[in-house]
Amino acid sequence: MSPKSLLLAVATLAGCVMSSDHGPEVAQIDVNGTTYPAYAVSGRPDVWQVLYEGQMVQCTKADAQSCYWSVRNYIASKTVPDIT
Repeated sequence: MSPKSLLLAVATLAGCVMSSDHGPEVAQIDVNGTTYPAYAVSGRPDVWQVLYEGQMVQCTKADAQSCYWSVRNYIASKTVPDIT
């Protein structure tokens, strides 16, 4: 992966972090042995987000598997070294 592509991927994933305004809990997401709550966004039951270590991470779809992969991708984006 080229540095430019990597930077674009990190920027895209960083945009997945949402505000803390959440609605009802809709699922529990298990990542690396720890369970995190998934919430529907207030007024938008078709949009889910996971509260991961104090950050709301938006799911790509409103289902548990998509939330799992969204959190995994968010974790991976935090471990990418700074290439600047």
